[in-house]
Amino acid sequence: MFVIGSRMSLVFSPWSFLSTLAEQTRAGLAVLPPDLLNSHTRFILSQQTPDGGFCGRRGAGDLYYTAFATRALHGLNALSDDLKQQIASFVFQQKPGNILDLLNALSILALLNVETDEVIIPHPSSLIPPFRLSDGGYGKTQNDTSSSLYHSFLAVLCYDLIGEKPPDPDTLIAMTHAHRQPDGGFSETRTHPVSSCNPTAAGLSLLNILQGGDDTITNGVVRWLKTQQTPSGGWLAAPDAPAPDLLSTYTAVFNLVLLDQLSKAEMASALRFLKTCQPTSGGGFTAGPWDTAADVEYTSYGLSLLALAKQL
Repeated sequence: MFVIGSRMSLVFSPWSFLSTLAEQTRAGLAVLPPDLLNSHTRFILSQQTPDGGFCGRRGAGDLYYTAFATRALHGLNALSDDLKQQIASFVFQQKPGNILDLLNALSILALLNVETDEVIIPHPSSLIPPFRLSDGGYGKTQNDTSSSLYHSFLAVLCYDLIGEKPPDPDTLIAMTHAHRQPDGGFSETRTHPVSSCNPTAAGLSLLNILQGGDDTITNGVVRWLKTQQTPSGGWLAAPDAPAPDLLSTYTAVFNLVLLDQLSKAEMASALRFLKTCQPTSGGGFTAGPWDTAADVEYTSYGLSLLALAKQL
């Protein structure tokens, strides 16, 4: 059990959104060829830094990339006890100061299931409220004046990981509805009312967790997401994006599979796009065919997409 804050202990919920997703990913990857999985495992492990964390394409380890590496290695069933301790030691050295860092720290510890009674980590109820705005949503920074749908989703995930609901969920639901656009998608902020893929996925997931959606919203999201798949099989981040990318493709496929609205032909196209996101040698995935280097973030998306394909 981890000490969260000075006197508050935390127990992770095995039924949280992220915990359920992690187990589904592991189940999907378990049936894939070992040689394929081993190549991706080797790539991810090659990105570990001496402090126990994982890095992006350069620099030292940080919580962001360490979270993606941990999720991927959990899905690959490649987290040895020694590796868990190394990653945990890295996390214990961090001091999360924003919603994203807190979620990354909590999600890593939930997957590692390493016990300690000496670690101080902010409890969601102490770190998150200063980011809350008057409309019930949350900003990226404490100085923001407009709610970020993505960071509102992250805030809810923090509470969800420990089996708690966020404060005043009805107001948060209303905020999410206010980000919905006439075309059926969701915008990241109300000051820029343009639908894009990742905010749409965040909005739908928020409403699912908070039980604030309905068939009209769901059908609108499905219609909008399907318009963003390109002939290459990948999804655009937004209608004006120059090319599809792996993050948008994964989030679109995840939500369409969740809603039982993705055909086998659409999944086959997505997997065709995924093949173009592989380096010429070694494991890992890139952001798209236009990218030149793999990293642990996009490798996590690629592995999750492979796992989703096994659910159809």
